[in-house]
Amino acid sequence: MKPAARPGQGSVQEGWTAEIQDSRVLPGEIYLDRSQTYFSVSGDVATDFSGGLKCQDPEKVLTTLLYGSETWVTYSSHIRLLERLHQCCLRTILQIHWSDLVTNVEVLEQAEIPSIEALIAKSQLRWAGHVFRMKDHRLPKIAMYGEIRSGHRYRGAPKKRYKDCLKKTFTACNIDHQNWSDYAADRSAWRLISSKGVTLFEETRRDTIKDKRSRRKARAASAVSPDPAFSCRLCSRACRSRIGLFSHERSCRQRGHSLPS
Repeated sequence: MKPAARPGQGSVQEGWTAEIQDSRVLPGEIYLDRSQTYFSVSGDVATDFSGGLKCQDPEKVLTTLLYGSETWVTYSSHIRLLERLHQCCLRTILQIHWSDLVTNVEVLEQAEIPSIEALIAKSQLRWAGHVFRMKDHRLPKIAMYGEIRSGHRYRGAPKKRYKDCLKKTFTACNIDHQNWSDYAADRSAWRLISSKGVTLFEETRRDTIKDKRSRRKARAASAVSPDPAFSCRLCSRACRSRIGLFSHERSCRQRGHSLPS
């Protein structure tokens, strides 16, 4: 049954559009239980306002967290928030403490699970193929391929569209964004291409992170060694400068260190 047009609106299609906008799920705000639990992913921590989140099945948590992700328009800030929550849950399940010095990539490898960004890319690719195979009169296909006839854009950078997000996903998964519809016509072939593309994206992502970390560690190892003249009188630690030595000794005094007798 189609929703009726709201007062002040001229067509049923506009009523559909308003219903979609009202029910849109944005990244970072999801409902685990529509009756009681509201789960917010904002700030530095994830908060469960119902008195605590019990993770019995990781698959159920991911399904709820990424509900509607096939239509999200994600920015890098959204990905960082979701990845932060994902890592927090995995480290809790695997009992990995921050003092163990385990990287995020190693956590994903131990859990044998892809990153949130890869999961979102996979769901968006599958949804794009599903929408392409729909009939032309279906609303999702009209919304995906439709264009605005009139109007103007405000000054400044344009907001990211779903088409832009999908094109970026095609490029990251090594899929030709100009001829992707030829592959999407066959459901089985498109699922195979999507899975291979997401696997390639995840491997490239992890290799890039590992290479970036190794180069950062190499720069730190090849840095100029501290001058022994700026050694702390409390713990004998060598500092790089006089102001650094002053700040370090003040911290040592606050921690209760005293001069050796």
